[in-house]
Amino acid sequence: RDDWQIQLSRLKELGTETIVVTLHGRDHVHDELVNLRGAYSLTKEALRRIHAVGLRCYVNVYLNAACMPTFSAFGEELRRTDFDALFFGIPVYVPHARLRNYEAIRVSLHQVVPHIETICSLNQGGNELWENLADYTEASLCRQAMEGVEVSEDWFAYYDDSSIIELG
Repeated sequence: RDDWQIQLSRLKELGTETIVVTLHGRDHVHDELVNLRGAYSLTKEALRRIHAVGLRCYVNVYLNAACMPTFSAFGEELRRTDFDALFFGIPVYVPHARLRNYEAIRVSLHQVVPHIETICSLNQGGNELWENLADYTEASLCRQAMEGVEVSEDWFAYYDDSSIIELG
């Protein structure tokens, strides 16, 4: 938008302090997931513009199988990106058409484990999940239930031992 500075300045005048943007991976991975060619570049430009008017910018990174093969390079790029806070997450399965489409690229435990150190070093939302991923698999949840451990209703279970469970 040509009027981005006016729009963002108005948001600031109205009391907005922080804008949150979401990334799903680098370049074409992000573009394909949001179904908009050039969306990754536009999002990175948005970060610059948000800061240009004096607002804070938080970035949510949702991990998926499509972004994991290039995650090392993505992590390095994130280190060079100007943001005020960065949070990693794993999308939770909700049974409606849009998220059912996401199942084909759901991230698995073995895809994430090699990148835990990078995720923990960049993540600013607490690392309990990331430091103990094996405790968040469906197998672990089932084992806890069978041992009589009360399992919170806030847990979302995924499909198998290689899938990750996220606290809701």
